[in-house]
Amino acid sequence: MHGLTEKQKLINDFINKYQLENGYPPTYRDIAHCFSMSVKGAYDHVIAINKKGFDTKIKKIPSKSHCIANGENKMSTRAKTLELKYSGMLISKPCMICGCLEVQAHHISYSDPLKVLWFCKEHHRHWHYLLKISNETIEAFKKYYASIPC
Repeated sequence: MHGLTEKQKLINDFINKYQLENGYPPTYRDIAHCFSMSVKGAYDHVIAINKKGFDTKIKKIPSKSHCIANGENKMSTRAKTLELKYSGMLISKPCMICGCLEVQAHHISYSDPLKVLWFCKEHHRHWHYLLKISNETIEAFKKYYASIPC
C-alpha cells in the first residue's frame, strides 16, 4: 500500500476486515471508537485513504442497526465487541449451525458485549427471523388471553 501512512494502513485494514466479517463497511463511529479518535478524525483519515486511490465505501449515516433499542445502545455494544475482537479478548467461533468460519456476532444482551452467539450471515438472518416470529406469537397469545375473562 504505497502512499498510506501507518495509521491509514491500519484503518484501511480494519475497514476491509470489518466488511468481510459483516458484509458491509463500518461507520465513521466504528472506526473512531476502534482507534480512539474523534469521528471527524476517522472521517479525515478515510478521505485521505480515498484520495490515495483506495475505495473504502464507508457509510455516512448510521443504519437502523446502530439505533438504540430496548434502552440499550446497539452501536456502543458493537463497537466494544469489535474492540474486544481486535484486542484478542473475544475470539470468534464457527457458526453454531453449520460450522462456517465467516461469522457474525449476535448479541444476547446489548449490556454485555462478551455474550454473543456466532452465526454465518445466512443463519444470523434466519435467527432474527425466528426471534421476530417468536415475539409476534407471544404478543398474539397475550392479546388472546387478555380478552378471555378468568
